[in-house]
Amino acid sequence: MPLTFDAFKHGRANIAGGHIHYRMGGEGEPVLLLHGWPQHSLQWHAVAPLLAETYQVIAPDLPGCGGSSIPRQGQYDKRTLAAAIKELLDSLGIGKIRVVGYDHGAGVAYNLACMLPSQVSHLAICEYVLPGCGYEKAMLPAPEWHTGSNWQLALFTVPDVAEFAFRGRERELFNWFVWHGAHNPFSISQDHIQQYVDQIAKPGALRAGIELYAAVWADMEINKKNMEQKLSMPVIGIGGRANAGEFVGRALGQVADNPTVAVVEGAGHWLSDENPTELARILSEFLAA
Repeated sequence: MPLTFDAFKHGRANIAGGHIHYRMGGEGEPVLLLHGWPQHSLQWHAVAPLLAETYQVIAPDLPGCGGSSIPRQGQYDKRTLAAAIKELLDSLGIGKIRVVGYDHGAGVAYNLACMLPSQVSHLAICEYVLPGCGYEKAMLPAPEWHTGSNWQLALFTVPDVAEFAFRGRERELFNWFVWHGAHNPFSISQDHIQQYVDQIAKPGALRAGIELYAAVWADMEINKKNMEQKLSMPVIGIGGRANAGEFVGRALGQVADNPTVAVVEGAGHWLSDENPTELARILSEFLAA
């Protein structure tokens, strides 16, 4: 009988300055799944069980998200978060690992691969363009901007204002996130939406998510240094047809040798909810290569 996400074991690893909550299930070679924001590890509820048929799947909550501890402000650049994930892997005794990152979790995944190039055997980047490779261009206001544009990329670089604007309106913010990037804005269940909203409404959690965006300037400088040496392991960029599409993979040509490009049909930004079967198929084929 296939493993369900509810059957994944929960764990807690102590790291410097806090702890990381994670879910783990399946047997085989390890695969790390890093979520985006405003989600947490629950994002992988449909994809993780499919991958767990072949692999041991580890899905942590990034620092500041879900069941993990919330670091102080200014500790959300993706290299610092990657170091925390490395501590998790070390605590679990994980050696070689395949890494999948989505949204801001993809920025963490990239930094982890740069940090551990001989340990990360495969790297998948989903629905994210790295700062320094085009992310910063999407932050610039333009005459064609509208309510569904990526205005949050700019607004969230001023955390005090962004937190003031959305404190107490976490559900409205989450609903906007789902709507503005979706092919099917009804793909995330109301139960899951409530779980996400409950988590980002905790003390410090909304600010932590905003800090992921505010770290863009530090991320650009870090990535500039990272890009001096291209990644040599297999790398794939995956985008939803109704959102980033092929651009995710094309942008990775700046950071990796011969990256692969893949597109999930019938999906926008929320790949793991809008078309989890197709995303799992693409990942399975790539990770097995």
